[in-house]
Amino acid sequence: MLRQGGPFAVLLADLDGFKSLNDTRGHAAGDDALRAMAALLRSSSPTGGRAFRIGGDEFALIFECAGEADAERVGWELRSQAPERIGSTLSVGLAIAQTGESDEAMVARADAALYEVKRRGRDGVLVAPAA
Repeated sequence: MLRQGGPFAVLLADLDGFKSLNDTRGHAAGDDALRAMAALLRSSSPTGGRAFRIGGDEFALIFECAGEADAERVGWELRSQAPERIGSTLSVGLAIAQTGESDEAMVARADAALYEVKRRGRDGVLVAPAA
């Protein structure tokens, strides 16, 4: 179960153009970008937040928040720092916990928001609508 304290959010983020980076600059450059993303998540995570690499170039951050605006601020902060810190833009999807919602449903909403950002052209942040 994801829930431990008060209201919280799940943030999913993909490095835009990661496959191209690996293909053109090599896997060492890709590994550097992944390490830089992990460092960015650690430094930008609200107190008590937990960051995870899900696989490939996808990362998750679970954190307590005061609501949608607070969670969205974290997403935009990550996205704004990414080009300088990682050398890539980010696509970010967020979901805010809803009363009675399963962890799986919440993660699915964040994932749907992430893929909507990608569909719109990447390099953005979107909060999933409530279930």
